[in-house]
Amino acid sequence: MTDNLTVEEKATIDAMGLEEMLRLWRFGASDPSYFEGERGKYFSSRMFGLRGADPAAWTAASKQIGW
Repeated sequence: MTDNLTVEEKATIDAMGLEEMLRLWRFGASDPSYFEGERGKYFSSRMFGLRGADPAAWTAASKQIGW
């Protein structure tokens, strides 16, 4: 994978729900490139944007998946 975010990678990240994103963030992904380079920047920006947009959903998702 290159450091550039592809249209397909962006679409995959955009299709993820908050719980799915938080689970990857918290427990790691089978593909660590979710957290590297431009893909990682986009992933974290989108995930934390969702948190900011609905803090209650973030809390609920966090409780649902546990630690």
